[in-house]
Amino acid sequence: MGARNVHFVGSFPAESTCDAMRAMLDGAGPRLRTLPTGETRRYERYIQPIVADLVAQGVLEVKRNGSWRSSHERTTHRAAGACG
Repeated sequence: MGARNVHFVGSFPAESTCDAMRAMLDGAGPRLRTLPTGETRRYERYIQPIVADLVAQGVLEVKRNGSWRSSHERTTHRAAGACG
């Protein structure tokens, strides 16, 4: 069986974008075909504004109110106009 290509998805726990990309390159070597954007920040700094914008646009609506203290406590959403 031949070696499979590697595609990293999501955030990477590093101090900087450069450190994250270097670690991915070092770990996957020639099997790495693409790199993510190098997002290293915590989710509340980049996910929250995206979700809030989708709510403001009317694409999402709140299904259950919560907070961003943890993924278990967070507000959940659904597609606007969805049943249930």
